[in-house]
Amino acid sequence: MCSNPDYSSPGSGSENYPALPGRRLPVHPPDYHHYIGNINALRAWYRQVRSCFLSADEFQTACLAGAQECIQTILRERVQRLNQLAEKMPPSLELAKSAPDTVDLNTHPFVQQKEFIERWPKMQEQLARLDDVEGDIAKRDELLDALSRIPARTDYLNAVKSLSPEDRTAGTAWLDSIVNATVILWNGVT
Repeated sequence: MCSNPDYSSPGSGSENYPALPGRRLPVHPPDYHHYIGNINALRAWYRQVRSCFLSADEFQTACLAGAQECIQTILRERVQRLNQLAEKMPPSLELAKSAPDTVDLNTHPFVQQKEFIERWPKMQEQLARLDDVEGDIAKRDELLDALSRIPARTDYLNAVKSLSPEDRTAGTAWLDSIVNATVILWNGVT
């Protein structure tokens, strides 16, 4: 399972972000949208590439299904963590408002928290559309075409190793385009 910090349990980094006046919850952990984008790219890799090498028998098919379910579980867990973070922000802002010392809620961290609270419902909708993100189809097809030319019965690792630099570049560009499309989904929420 993922080892990203759980901002709700002691000893997990949450002590750096308690919902107390003068302290703030993170708007989202650094590069969270890139992290989700990379998980989404991994999911696409398993659907499009890894599946070509895990379909010879029931055991391989079961392994592929298990791997895909694990990736899906990781995505759901990350969205759940973001939801928990979103739920903590309004109480955090209320505590800041009621602080005995004057807290300027127009400063950067508080403005970010307010924006996150407002944007979170739309972000959830966008995250639910991750299945629709396919990335650069031409680059994907270039990679799949190259893989289809590799002799039958070549195992996964040797097949990937045998790709030409151009085909590897196409594969990398395809996966990067999935990450970028995911980030655009995330950043496109207003």
